[in-house]
Amino acid sequence: MKKLLAVSALLSVLAPSVALAKPMSQIDKLFISDYHSLIANISDVNVRQILKSSAQRHPEHSIEQAKAVCKLLQVGGSMDEVRQVEMENLPSSDDEPDLYNAGVEDSAIVNTLALEHFCPQFKGRE
Repeated sequence: MKKLLAVSALLSVLAPSVALAKPMSQIDKLFISDYHSLIANISDVNVRQILKSSAQRHPEHSIEQAKAVCKLLQVGGSMDEVRQVEMENLPSSDDEPDLYNAGVEDSAIVNTLALEHFCPQFKGRE
């Protein structure tokens, strides 16, 4: 049941939402800084621009997504389950190839940084 709730929490974070702006912690700021560094290295210009724009407008979305990854892992979930939920929520690669590719890149970056910044105790469960 707890795992199901964690998956539900992850889904709600991945879905578009309106979040109230809260002050960022130092860890949150470091996460966002690292996120920006990683998206700067993406070779696909369209994907890079989509992620950069989104991160500038709503940095809290990536932070909350990363924290949801950690919550799922804390209740016994796996990174495979996280990836499965993320892939199920991406737009169609046929209809929106740039958005699909941006979602794939975003998920990979967020998952990596979640383990680094918010739940390093799960690094070996990748």
